[in-house]
Amino acid sequence: MEDKTVQVESLIEKAQRYGQTSIELLRLKAVDKSSEAVSTIASVWAVVVPVVFSSILLSIGLSIWIGEAMGKLYLGFFVVAGFFLTIALTIFLCRMRWIKRPLKNFIIRQLLKKSSS
Repeated sequence: MEDKTVQVESLIEKAQRYGQTSIELLRLKAVDKSSEAVSTIASVWAVVVPVVFSSILLSIGLSIWIGEAMGKLYLGFFVVAGFFLTIALTIFLCRMRWIKRPLKNFIIRQLLKKSSS
């Protein structure tokens, strides 16, 4: 009888260790996915911020150049603003196909990606 009690206690101890190991594995997987997401966002922002500032400066320069060519400085700014409004409208109309769906699929792929180890 005592032998069966030892076996049951050993089985319970192994089950507890298995449960703790499973919880630790889930925690480590969550940390891995979170760090992957944060590093992806950080790397994208490291490119986006300089591109945005460069685009702003380029737009101002282009607006002044077009305005001087048209004889009125403010007309250059209107032309460039119209160009950006056209781009914004196009992106808005196609946002599901160009932005939302690909971004959603990217996030799903990242979350379901098997780790290499």
